Amino acid sequence: MAQRLSEALVAVFVENISGAGGNTAAGQVARVTPDGYTIMAISTGFVVKTPASTPRCRTIRSKDFAAVTLVAASPNVVVVNPSVPAKTLQNWAVDPG
Repeated sequence: MAQRLSEALVAVFVENISGAGGNTAAGQVARVTPDGYTIMAISTGFVVKTPASTPRCRTIRSKDFAAVTLVAASPNVVVVNPSVPAKTLQNWAVDPG
């Protein structure tokens, strides 16, 4: 992606920041002064996972980011332990216990 952006627009510098399922990088990007040059590529799972798994994480909020484009799409799968009686997501959501 960086190579194509560099060819089409301007030189792109990539900094891979790992840790905490994307929260480390997102926290850094959220604190950068909006300059039009800082972008973040991250899985859509981040949007779903972060609010649910880290409710006390005040440095990362969806309002800190604006979606620009969809780069790729991938299927998602929800799995549970076989002992859980739910056989559909709707069934589980209605009766999670």
